[in-house]
Amino acid sequence: MPIHSLTNILDTSSEIPQCNNSLIIKETDNSNKKGTLEKIIIENLNCSQLCSHKLDHHPITSPYLDKTNNSGINKGADAIAVIEKNNKEYLLFFELKSFKVNTGEVADKFFASTSLIHYLNLLMEKFYNKSFNNFDAAAILFSTRQKVTRIKKFGIRPDIPQINKLNYSNSAGKNIQVLEISKNSGSEIKISLDKILNQLRTKKFKNWP
Repeated sequence: MPIHSLTNILDTSSEIPQCNNSLIIKETDNSNKKGTLEKIIIENLNCSQLCSHKLDHHPITSPYLDKTNNSGINKGADAIAVIEKNNKEYLLFFELKSFKVNTGEVADKFFASTSLIHYLNLLMEKFYNKSFNNFDAAAILFSTRQKVTRIKKFGIRPDIPQINKLNYSNSAGKNIQVLEISKNSGSEIKISLDKILNQLRTKKFKNWP
């Protein structure tokens, strides 16, 4: 399976373990900042296979890349999850943000991490005869940027995450579809995996994004 090949390639220090049928992705940069989103909890996984890795501490790195380049190539999304559930296969990219969201910066992170996984996919094809080409890929942003005025106007409960399907553009004007899951406040967002999968707009990874 491609999942097994990926675990053979990636360093184990970036792996995110499952806990009680849940996946907990932490935003370590926000651990000491008041009012920020510190983690997301994806519940009721019930997957036949799943592996997840942090990507923000290991963005695209190479001695051939200019570390001072600020066009977005050195950025990375927070995490990736490779999932097999109900005979379907998914490749999900995750980013966590608090307060105001810079959609261009978020898009840059998704594009950079997508490029990294395309590179790993080539390694799997050449050395393991496996690939993610036919996996359904999607980008998901978790944020705490809902506004209190919107909550009062539309009667939205602040403790229930709201889901929107949006298009983001990166610094080069390239578009990417993003599933935004937002909440007004709090240090964590809880949501079931099925709820996420039911809302996704996906493309096959070979054509992603």
